[in-house]
Amino acid sequence: MTKIYRFLKLAGRLTDSFIKLAGRLTDYVMSIRFTREPESRVVPPGDRVFFNCRTNTGQDEEIYWLHNGHQLDPSKRSDVRISNGQLSIKIRTAKRHRERQTGSYQCVGGFENMLLMSNPAQLTVAYLDRFPNTVESNEVEGNEGNNILLTCTPPASDPPPIIQWFKETKLLNLTDKYELISNKNLFIRNISQSDAGTYACQASNHLTGESVLSPSVHNLTVQSADELHKPRLLYEPESSYHPQLGSDLVIPCSASGSPKPTIFWTHHAFNAPPTFLNGSDGLLQLVGVSMNSSGEYTCQIFNGRGRRILRKTLITVFEKPVASISSFRNDPHREGDPLELYCNTQGFPAPKISWMFNGKKRMTAHKLEIPSLKVTDAGIYQCFAENEVGISSTAVLVRVVPNMMNTTQITTDAPRSRKGILYPPSAPNVTQLSEDSASLSWSMPNITQDIQFFKVQYRDLGTKDDPLKSSWYTVDGNIDPPIRSFEVVGLIQNHVYRFRIAVVIDNDNTVGPVSKRFHLKESTEKGPAVIPQLLHILPLSTSSLSVQWTVPKVINADEQGSVEGYFIYFRDSLSAGPYSKITIFGPGTHSHVIENLKQGRRFDIKVRAFNVHGVGPFSPVQYARTLAPETKTKKEVVTAAVEAREPEDEDATLYLIIGCCLGVLVIILISVCSAVTIIKRRKMAKKYSETNAAIHNKYQDTSLQISGLQYQTEQDEYPQVCTRPTGHVIDSQFQMTYDSGDLETSFSVNDQSYGGDNSISSQGSTALAQDSSRNLTMRMNTLMNHPDYLGSVEDEVKKFSRKLL
Repeated sequence: MTKIYRFLKLAGRLTDSFIKLAGRLTDYVMSIRFTREPESRVVPPGDRVFFNCRTNTGQDEEIYWLHNGHQLDPSKRSDVRISNGQLSIKIRTAKRHRERQTGSYQCVGGFENMLLMSNPAQLTVAYLDRFPNTVESNEVEGNEGNNILLTCTPPASDPPPIIQWFKETKLLNLTDKYELISNKNLFIRNISQSDAGTYACQASNHLTGESVLSPSVHNLTVQSADELHKPRLLYEPESSYHPQLGSDLVIPCSASGSPKPTIFWTHHAFNAPPTFLNGSDGLLQLVGVSMNSSGEYTCQIFNGRGRRILRKTLITVFEKPVASISSFRNDPHREGDPLELYCNTQGFPAPKISWMFNGKKRMTAHKLEIPSLKVTDAGIYQCFAENEVGISSTAVLVRVVPNMMNTTQITTDAPRSRKGILYPPSAPNVTQLSEDSASLSWSMPNITQDIQFFKVQYRDLGTKDDPLKSSWYTVDGNIDPPIRSFEVVGLIQNHVYRFRIAVVIDNDNTVGPVSKRFHLKESTEKGPAVIPQLLHILPLSTSSLSVQWTVPKVINADEQGSVEGYFIYFRDSLSAGPYSKITIFGPGTHSHVIENLKQGRRFDIKVRAFNVHGVGPFSPVQYARTLAPETKTKKEVVTAAVEAREPEDEDATLYLIIGCCLGVLVIILISVCSAVTIIKRRKMAKKYSETNAAIHNKYQDTSLQISGLQYQTEQDEYPQVCTRPTGHVIDSQFQMTYDSGDLETSFSVNDQSYGGDNSISSQGSTALAQDSSRNLTMRMNTLMNHPDYLGSVEDEVKKFSRKLL
């Protein structure tokens, strides 16, 4: 036992030494960074472009290049060269070759299994297209003393073209009178008769050296100021603008009339009353736009002549994404431990997230999760966030300490369930929110067991001067499975607490490890007074909503209180119950995706800021609805029907067996009934055959022959061709039937049965019998058309019987 104890102690020392060594290596590895990164380029055809990449690892660094996500192989491309980490590309002159060269280029640098990927650099080839097809002449009228805006629609170009204006054939110099708006439109102040004439714009590309003149010209006519005229709209703002955060924006709104129209702007921000803006000469100028600049803007034009013009536009400020990585577990990690990395992003529109591991794409999700770490999982993890404005990335090193030996842990109190060992949640991280509340956050390993709910427990350890320990308290209320944070209220100042999280899984429960000692400090400082503003709530799927908010800038941040995070409150609008809460750490995070929501339901959402001293006021409540489920196609319905026929449990299997037995029984009964019916039909057919034979033999008797004269008389009385009541024609083939079903007799007569002079053939008695039968058939068909059909049939049968006898 002593030797085993010494061996375990030695193994523990080796593990500690390895962890310290890994920490030193991490300090070196985390200093890996790019000293030179590739930058986006626009080059003319036939030129050569260079991309540079270098890290601070020295001469032993490993560098390779990616084009549109695929590794470049210089041996397979004659236009590509790589030397000392520098990539050079010879741009083709043919357009079909250039399209294969453009795109995204990234370099991956580092050493061994510690590789870092750069942000992508875009390569485009310079070009200039022709102006779009528009009307050749545009008539513009304006009164003296007014301001006029002439528009120019530039052609597609990379880089953006340089716009110049010409009057007649003379180039206009930009002065206070002539100003270029949005780098394309010409704004003329205080027009006079000398400004009348023809104007046209020209686009030039400085890389290709090309210039194209617009085929569309503006004919400006200047009217006298004495001619009174209602305001006429010359240019209205576009329906929407998307400036980048911190950039400048100029939006024109031009009109002419006499007297000169008054033009001013109003701004209606989200959840705020409208404000008036001073638009000089009808130009709305926004310098260094912020998130508060978003909203609806209205241009109002009037000149007292009884006409008022209103035009609205929507401004949405776009923000370049910023990414950061967080985790609830400290580095280094042991082999077999779970790993959860969260990519926290800020930016608008909501950035798309992608994860890289040692320079290779891993996944696209907010959370990167590894259930059980291996030694090969150690390396650099990068999170890339990209939207319409740009892309940014951040990296973190994950160290994995291998197990020195396999040991079996024997625990007597570990709860078990039917599916195996229950894995408890992690020890909670505790953050003070106010003088009497704290926020807890925790994580769960990636398990397949069904989590029913969480419970929060805490223990009061008293003060430092009076350390009285209480029993464990359980907070009322269940916490839903997807939630990993909770606020505990009703705590006492200056007291020390410990917290732990319990989880109920498959009707069994287990308790996680205890948190560190937490001291609820007393402070005179205040919580944040800033009010967050919800910008957008976008439905991403049937069960998730993306929430975007902003915080207005404050003049004195010390008086307003610092911000250390945000609370997102949400609830189902139909339930009107208590709000669920999500905790967001970090003042720079202004977006979050709420998941595990009900599909097609409306939700109330609000946000508030917090710090260690308290919480701030709520933002105005906004409402959003998750996406409704899509209508199933015919194929999906068939699939669902097939799946519905599959037994899902034991009861369904029993019902299926009973149904099969009943089906077999029905098939047997149908078979028996069919056999009985066939036998009866055969007996009836035999009976009918015997009856037909007797009648036929009776007609063969020579005593029943009828003279030719009688036959001639009967034929004259009843024509050869007659019609049944059913509408069928009876000709030289005759048929007699009794509808009672007791007797059926058929006869056939050929052309030799009688001659052209209606004489009796040599066949004798057989022909006479057939003629008599034919006469009876024609007589009965005639009588069937008579109203007293049934009585006539009976009389005819009696007459025919007496003749035969």
